[in-house]
Amino acid sequence: MTPLTLAVLLTRFTEEPVIDSTGLTAGYDVQLEWKPEDRKGPNPVGAAETADTGAPSLFAALREQLGLRLDTRKGPMDVVVLDHVERVPLGN
Repeated sequence: MTPLTLAVLLTRFTEEPVIDSTGLTAGYDVQLEWKPEDRKGPNPVGAAETADTGAPSLFAALREQLGLRLDTRKGPMDVVVLDHVERVPLGN
């Protein structure tokens, strides 16, 4: 897995944009074990897996197991804005 692929996967788990700033380009075999965050709601997805296993949080696992850390930064992002949508009738 390349660092860019890992960043894309981490974006899905953190629900925040993750940008690869490592400068690494090679592929690596990665095994990462962490405790999923508790979900809110009556029947959270993955509730059975969130029992206290002693596993670290995602952020701690990245630091301890891979030697990586996630830093919060502000910066420019590409954004698509739709300001108008119209339904066009199709002829028969």
